[in-house]
Amino acid sequence: MKASLTKLGDSHQNDFSGLSCKLDRILSQFWEEGSELKEELFLLRQSHARQMGATSGAPEGDRPDEHRDESSRSKPTLDLRQQLWSTVAKGEWPKFSGQGKYDHLEFIQWINTVSADSSMPDKIIQMKLLTILTGVAGVWYRTMRTTVTDQQWLFWKEELIKKFGTSNWKRKKQEAFEKDKLMPGDTLPALWVTSQYKHLQVFDPHLSNKSINFRLLGLMDREVEYAAKTAMGATGAEMSTIINVLEDIVDKTRLGWKRTPYRLPPETPSTPRTEDKEKPKKGTSELKCFTCNKYV
Repeated sequence: MKASLTKLGDSHQNDFSGLSCKLDRILSQFWEEGSELKEELFLLRQSHARQMGATSGAPEGDRPDEHRDESSRSKPTLDLRQQLWSTVAKGEWPKFSGQGKYDHLEFIQWINTVSADSSMPDKIIQMKLLTILTGVAGVWYRTMRTTVTDQQWLFWKEELIKKFGTSNWKRKKQEAFEKDKLMPGDTLPALWVTSQYKHLQVFDPHLSNKSINFRLLGLMDREVEYAAKTAMGATGAEMSTIINVLEDIVDKTRLGWKRTPYRLPPETPSTPRTEDKEKPKKGTSELKCFTCNKYV
C-alpha cells in the first residue's frame, strides 16, 4: 500500500510539473501575441492620426505626430513589464508543504515582494500556486479550488495564514525563541537578532522596539547584556542598532565567550615494582619449599 501511494504521489508531481511547463508556454505565447497586437494597433492609430491631420489642415504644431514620441516612450514600458512577468513566472519559486518546521509567513512574504516589484497579475500567482504548494498545503489548495475560484492573491494569503498559523505553531515559535540564547563566538549577531525578531513577530507581533530589545537582552550573558545596554544608551533602539552593538562586543571583546574549565591531567596508575612481582605470595602454611621457594 505504501509503495502504491508513493508511486501515485510521484505521478501527481510529474503531472503538475508538466502542467507548470505548459502554463509557462501558454503565458509566453499570450504575451508575445499581445505585444504584436498592440504594435499593430499603435501603427493603425498613427496612420489614422496622420490622415486626419492632413485632411483637416491642422497647423504643424497641433498635428498628432507631435505626440508620437510620448506614445513611443510608454510602449517599451509595457513590453518590459510583460518580459518581466514571463521571466519571473519561469523562474524558481519557493515551495511550501505545510509539514515539519514550516514558515508560511516567509513564503507569503516572498510572493508579496514579487507581486509588488513586478505588478504581477493575480491570475499568474494562482496558476503558480498549483505547483509550488506541495504536500499537505497542495492538497488543501486543490480542495479549496473546487469550491472557490477567481479569487485575488489577498484572499489566498489570508486563507494560508488561517490554515497554517495555528496556536500550536505559534507556541513552537515561542519555545524556539526562549531556547535560542546568544552565544558569542558561536552565533553571528545579525543572524541571531533577525531570527529572534521573526519569532517575536509570530507570537507577539505588536511589541514596541523597547519591548523587543528587552526580550532580546534577557537571552544574553549578563556581561554582554550590560555592555549592550551601555552602548545603546536607550533601550528603544532599532534592530540595526542592536545588531551593530552586538557585533562590536563580539569582535572587540571576549565578553560572554564560553570559558572552558581547566582540567587536571588524569593520574597514571603506578606500576608495581619488580620485587613485588617476583615476591612469592605467602600461603596459609608457614612451611617453605627450599627447591621452588614457595610456601606449601
